[in-house]
Amino acid sequence: MVLALIAAVALFWGYSKEEVRRFRSPDGRYECVVTRYRYEHFVPRFPGQGSDYSCFLSIYNSGRHCGTIPVPIAWMIRDLEWEESGASIKTVGEWDFENRTCFYWSEDQEARISGL
Repeated sequence: MVLALIAAVALFWGYSKEEVRRFRSPDGRYECVVTRYRYEHFVPRFPGQGSDYSCFLSIYNSGRHCGTIPVPIAWMIRDLEWEESGASIKTVGEWDFENRTCFYWSEDQEARISGL
């Protein structure tokens, strides 16, 4: 019984998210927050593969959530492109700040709308 409780707590903890980093858009209006599941921290990686983990990218404007998308590999966040009315990561997803929409491409290549 105690072992099952410990396993349940460890599983819950492992699948909770931790913040990896924060950065601002070039104009300073938006804040980006990168999170990942805690278990990703314990997955062994070879040298040079420190950013080879899946994560989530959330964008905020004055504290208002603009959307979150899953990013298959963390280094892809470097490809985030800012536009007048939104942002995008090619082949991953995009945000449209004017229409308050955010969508991403799932593994089965279907467009999914992220919760705002």
